[in-house]
Amino acid sequence: MVTVILVHALLMTAFGAGIWRTAADRRSLRWAGICLVATGLIGFPTHTVFAMSSRWLASGFNDVMHIALTSVFSFFVSVAIVLSAVAYRGWFRWYAIATLLVIAGFGAAASSAIQGLAQNATPWAGGFERINAYTYFAWIVVLALVTMRRPFAAAPGPAGAAGPGARTLADAPNAPSSVPPGSRC
Repeated sequence: MVTVILVHALLMTAFGAGIWRTAADRRSLRWAGICLVATGLIGFPTHTVFAMSSRWLASGFNDVMHIALTSVFSFFVSVAIVLSAVAYRGWFRWYAIATLLVIAGFGAAASSAIQGLAQNATPWAGGFERINAYTYFAWIVVLALVTMRRPFAAAPGPAGAAGPGARTLADAPNAPSSVPPGSRC
C-alpha cells in the first residue's frame, strides 16, 4: 500500500507542476498548481508515516498528526478547486463550485459519522469518504482535460515571453485539424 501512496504522491506532485507550467499568464491557475504540488507532498506522510491506528489499537500521536495533516491537505484541495474556478469561466467554473460543495458536504458527513469510532459504530463513514475522494479525483481528470484543451504558450524566445508565436494544441502537427480534406475519420 505504501508503494501505491508513494506513486500517487509523485504523480500528484508532477500534475501540479504541469498545471503550474501551463498556466501562462493565469495567476490563479499557477497558484492552483502550487496547491496541487502541496497536496502531493502532504499526502505521502499523511497516509504512511502518520497512518490512522486500527480500531482495536489505542490512539496515539500518529492519529493526531493524521487528522492535522488531513486538514491541511483538505485546505489545499479546496483552495486549488476555488482557484481553478477563477481561472476557467463557463461550465468548468460551475463544475468546480459543485465539486467543492459535494466535497464539503460529504466531508462534513464523514466527520459526523466518524464520531462513533470509540464505540466502533461508524455507519456510512467509509461511504462518505469515498464519495468525497472520487469527487476530488473526477475534478482532477476534468481539470486535466480542460487544461489540455486551452492554449499553451510557445517556447520562450530571447525576450523570455511568448508573444505572437503562442499556439494551441490544435496547432500541433498531428492534431485532428491537420487531417487531409476528403478523408474519413
